[in-house]
Amino acid sequence: AVTSYLEIVENLITETSSLPEVKQSFATGNFKLVQPILRKICEEKDATFENAFFASLDSDYPIVATCLTNGEGVGYKLGSNLLLKENIAHALEGKTYVGVSEKSPITGQVVIMVSGPV
Repeated sequence: AVTSYLEIVENLITETSSLPEVKQSFATGNFKLVQPILRKICEEKDATFENAFFASLDSDYPIVATCLTNGEGVGYKLGSNLLLKENIAHALEGKTYVGVSEKSPITGQVVIMVSGPV
């Protein structure tokens, strides 16, 4: 069941990152284009996501768009979290990656980051 769930998440990452709105937001820097997409992911009835977000390739990989309606997390630098080093490395290699469980810097809940490239 866990493997099936992770496959669903990986497919969601792949499908979402290939959307024209996502490509356009990274090309133009207008990340407001992707907020509705991210919100839809987090509002799914069966979703178990604390957050869904995009990060840029700028120094320390800051989050540039999030599903959270208050924008919480935007600006958080993923590179400042050593536990995310493998997630970042795999995304840069074009691979999806399931990280280790850790305490969320946003909510304090235990989370697992699943990451992938855009």
